[in-house]
Amino acid sequence: MKRIFIYSIVLAAVSTLCSCYGLDKKDLAELTPITVTVPEVIDASLGEECVVEPVIEGKTANMSYEWAFGPFTSFPTMITRTVVSDEEILRHKFTRVGQYVLRLKVDNGESIHFSYYRLNVNSGLDEGIVILCEDDQKRGSLAFIKSRTEEEIAADAQEVWPDIMADVNPNVELTKVQDMYESRYTSGGVTYSSLLVATADAEGSLYKLNPTTFELLKTFRTVSDLGTSIRSFCGENAASAAYYCLALGTNGKVYRYDLYIDDIAIRSNEYTLTKSYQGYNGANSRAFFHNDDSVIIFSSASSTVYKPAYTADEVEHQLKIVNMGMQRVTNRTNIITRSVTDPNVIALFNTSYNLAVAQQKSGWAGNISQLSGGVLPIDENSQIVVTAANTNYAYYNYGNKIYTWDIPTVVATTPPTFNPIITLPEGEEICALGVSGNHYSNSAEEEAYLYVATWNPGRSGEKKGSLYIYKFLDHTLDRSYEGICDKPVKVMHKFRV
Repeated sequence: MKRIFIYSIVLAAVSTLCSCYGLDKKDLAELTPITVTVPEVIDASLGEECVVEPVIEGKTANMSYEWAFGPFTSFPTMITRTVVSDEEILRHKFTRVGQYVLRLKVDNGESIHFSYYRLNVNSGLDEGIVILCEDDQKRGSLAFIKSRTEEEIAADAQEVWPDIMADVNPNVELTKVQDMYESRYTSGGVTYSSLLVATADAEGSLYKLNPTTFELLKTFRTVSDLGTSIRSFCGENAASAAYYCLALGTNGKVYRYDLYIDDIAIRSNEYTLTKSYQGYNGANSRAFFHNDDSVIIFSSASSTVYKPAYTADEVEHQLKIVNMGMQRVTNRTNIITRSVTDPNVIALFNTSYNLAVAQQKSGWAGNISQLSGGVLPIDENSQIVVTAANTNYAYYNYGNKIYTWDIPTVVATTPPTFNPIITLPEGEEICALGVSGNHYSNSAEEEAYLYVATWNPGRSGEKKGSLYIYKFLDHTLDRSYEGICDKPVKVMHKFRV
């Protein structure tokens, strides 16, 4: 009651003051509104003057301006900012490539208006699709399809580089290429960015490239350092003092590449493994490896062994792990096994959703399914990808077709339905699958496209490799680049760093 009484006195005093000074509501002037029109995305070239001229309504004689930019974290949030101009028209040379938030503050003395924009400071090769390839002599190359700006499209600027590695690093000869991986993780103000290319040449050469320009930064000779070359990369993990990606050696052992200090070392030599998979959750995701009968799940500090406890019936069928499918975001993992004696017999096992502990097999009554329609269209060579555009489905290749697998709706008595959704043109052999966007964002909009890299030995011309891009939404072809590269080994979206 006392508090209400005090508030009443204050309100009465304010009302009295307004009346004394003649500030009745009808006498208050309306604030002059401000509207600002600027393109939502602004592209600037590194080291060249960027000019942004806003269209402003509600100008006054005493209008003031402030242009500032800061790191792109969670748009339009600006954790830190650097003021670069107090003029109406921005004229500034940005000296560091990357993606930023650009803010314009406009003050007319009565109102203050803030506008936020996405600023891309480009080196010229910042974003696009990279295809790791090899020819019939095992000579490697990096084909690059650039994501062009609207101005570059209008000017018909170059879009495809058959071998950007040779263009930027003419003294580097890639041989027996194996895999590539890009990282862009920021923690504590430090960005761990790398574009890694692994080979199985005589020295086990592992190349670290600048992910923005493709410039060679460092070369590792893993055969002399580790006694093996790197076969594949498979995701990232964070430890208290490091951030690293895991890799599988050609000797079947697991290694870790420290993305901060650029050091590669053994992670585990306890197991001999045949294939690796990424958990697709970006930072701190799990990395998976398997051999014929076990799945190993690595976290930052430990490893968990998942080994199905087969029943007598399953033992009789001599089940062997052939592939694994992971649900996007949750990391739920389904393990596909097949009978060595009868390829029509399969069994499926799954891990828990959070992967903190690997669970025993579950999901199928008896865990054995006899397929009457023939051999299940998937094998150890099928590549499986997932997307935030459809988190329930895994997409994979078999023959010259793309199939979907509805992971979470598999029930106890019903085997999964593996339906072909895309058939590639006659003669095209599927070599690699990829997804647009980057795995850090978990954005359905960014991960809207499926990349299918193919090779056609009967195609005319020197280059027989192609890229077909399909929409996840309706599985229709969006565009294709035919005869642009050698035989693909890996395809991925090179995102901005």
